[in-house]
Amino acid sequence: MSGEDIIELEEGYQKVLKNGIQPFIDLIERQERQFFKAADFIPLYDLIFKMCIQRDPYNWSEAMYDRYSKAILDYLSTKVGPSFQKARDTYDIAFFARMATEVEEPKVDC
Repeated sequence: MSGEDIIELEEGYQKVLKNGIQPFIDLIERQERQFFKAADFIPLYDLIFKMCIQRDPYNWSEAMYDRYSKAILDYLSTKVGPSFQKARDTYDIAFFARMATEVEEPKVDC
């Protein structure tokens, strides 16, 4: 790769975030089943591939993996985790309420 072909980490990652990660999260949030079209995905895949095959010190494989992982973990911990906890809490309350009405109090003979 020549000097003008170098893709800087921040520049490339922002494109991946804007055109890949965020649209994917938006699809999940809207609960749509329509995913990326090839015309949208191929340029993004090409960009990531190029960023990961550049020679050191411009090989961003590890940095891209770390940033992608962090973006997904952030989403899981800020959106998915609390939703699961809320659902679990609701289930637990319903379970204990049902148990309280279905289970008879023990009879004690004196």
